Amino acid sequence: MKLGRKRARSELLDAVRAELEWSRSELRTAVADAVAEVEERLHSRLDERARVEAVAIGQLGETGAQLGERVAQFERALERISSTCDLAVHTVQMNRAERLAVLDALQELSERVHGAAEAAGGGGRRPGSGGLTVLGGTVSAGDPQEPPAGDDLPARTAVTPEQLAQHPAGGSHAVIRLDGVEVRCRFDGDHWVGGFEVAEVVRDEDGIRYRLRRRADGYELPRLFSDRDVRDVDPPHLREVPRR
Repeated sequence: MKLGRKRARSELLDAVRAELEWSRSELRTAVADAVAEVEERLHSRLDERARVEAVAIGQLGETGAQLGERVAQFERALERISSTCDLAVHTVQMNRAERLAVLDALQELSERVHGAAEAAGGGGRRPGSGGLTVLGGTVSAGDPQEPPAGDDLPARTAVTPEQLAQHPAGGSHAVIRLDGVEVRCRFDGDHWVGGFEVAEVVRDEDGIRYRLRRRADGYELPRLFSDRDVRDVDPPHLREVPRR
């Protein structure tokens, strides 16, 4: 009787131990699976974060390179602007120096021409004598006449000695002297160049204009000058023609 009880108790303990071992095994398996799943999720998240960081680093690198290139372009543009400004300043200074040199040369030429004209005009002039010949004459004041039909050329009025005799010096103020005039300098509107005489008076729809002759060598300037660009000089013996 006692032996049967001991055997039953021993079998019960063995069953309990087996159940405990199975439960412990199942628990270990479940814990291992849980740990493996957690580790897998953690590794996946770490890999994803690493990829995001790599993409962000690449984008930052590209942005930095583009920014550096734009900064370099801006620096080159600033250098070109600086060079252009320096060139403009140098050009302005050179133009100013050249303008001053031209004005000085014109002033010196004017003084020499005046001196040569005064020296040559002391004993008077005669045609064919080798000196300069001064043409005189006048053009009557008044409204310009219409040119003939079909004629595109302006009406030209030649200056004759007879017309010259009709307008002695000291006449109306609306006249300009023939021999001894000054012309406005094209480089400087306030500067006048002397040593010229009136070679021809032209009347057209623009009014009265003058063709000038250089007194030093007799060269006629091809350009026609208006009364605003021509003025007479002071010697009282010079003849006059109308300005308007």
